[in-house]
Amino acid sequence: MSEVYPGCEVFFDTPHVVDGKVRFNGGAKCSESAPATVDWLVIWLEPDNDAPYDEWFGERTGPAKSHSASSTVPCVSGHYQGTLFASVNGNKGVDQIWVDREATITC
Repeated sequence: MSEVYPGCEVFFDTPHVVDGKVRFNGGAKCSESAPATVDWLVIWLEPDNDAPYDEWFGERTGPAKSHSASSTVPCVSGHYQGTLFASVNGNKGVDQIWVDREATITC
């Protein structure tokens, strides 16, 4: 939840397995009454192991009341952190909101 814009918040799922891959879905939204929009969103998955692949991320830009994205990596059993970072902008300037979500995945 944004401290500057109480009507703006992030939403997300716990990282989970979909079709043999690990996925983290989420986004940010501002209520219609909030004097702000979501300008930038980035979401990524980071394994806490030596999985042999690059980190993938989703990104959405441009002012809107809501942005959503997902990050997907090949499934390797281990511990993952999904991170979601959003920038909201309105009549009080820019505020940043984010969340980290952890999960242990078994493939």
